[in-house]
Amino acid sequence: MTLLTYTTSLYTKSTFNFSLNSSHNILILGNSHPECAINDSLIPKTKNLAQSGAAYFYDYLKLKNITKHNKQIDTVILGYSYSILQKDMDAWLDAESKINTQIRYYFFLLDFKDYWTLLSANPIATLKSTPQTIFHNIRMKSKGYSYLGGYKSLSERKLKQAKKYIKPLDIDKTHEYSQYQIKYLIEIYKFCESNNISLILLNTPVHPIIEELHEPLKKGYYDFAKNQLPNATLMDHSSFDLPESAYRDLSHLHKTGAEIYSNYLKELLNSNK
Repeated sequence: MTLLTYTTSLYTKSTFNFSLNSSHNILILGNSHPECAINDSLIPKTKNLAQSGAAYFYDYLKLKNITKHNKQIDTVILGYSYSILQKDMDAWLDAESKINTQIRYYFFLLDFKDYWTLLSANPIATLKSTPQTIFHNIRMKSKGYSYLGGYKSLSERKLKQAKKYIKPLDIDKTHEYSQYQIKYLIEIYKFCESNNISLILLNTPVHPIIEELHEPLKKGYYDFAKNQLPNATLMDHSSFDLPESAYRDLSHLHKTGAEIYSNYLKELLNSNK
């Protein structure tokens, strides 16, 4: 079983088509916020590989492997929202459900050190979930980047329902931070610095209710970027002005909102070549 797992992983990694369009020099990573907000078909030279529920650990894996095969990438836009470093984000890496889901897509990108990270975080869940990667390693070969992220167009509207189930912040926990998110955000920053890649930390638009709700998180959010990621560019567009119809829910854009915002981002990037 171990030999088969290793063999299929090695095969997939050696044969996976990592190549992007040679004109794509801007890579977009992060979770569902940039995944649903940035329609890369509207923005020349960009490739959106953000993915719902992806922790910075998985963004780091993609960054290392994709840039190795695409030397034209000189800019990374990384989702960086107010709550992205909060303590409860640890579960995005060490929760059994997350490991079980994510390892099937990312196993072929793991080196021993990366796998040890998962083992150390949750050894039982990691060992239980590893055998399934034999099948998924082969599947990844045929599915390609479609399983590692991409722009997600949201056509349904759930804003009205979302407003009914707003959860207030636990103020006592606003100064507790995720060890994994912080570690791998810094790793991403260091990698970009070492490889002469410009890093843009992007907070995509959210509904004004969320903007107000997350007010207590803002100081820590800005301080971390300033003190730990000094050469990164921070673009906070959380309060970007959009009509109610532009939101799918409180945190994600409907496809109409994504079109408005993506066209704005296109002009912004063009004006700051």
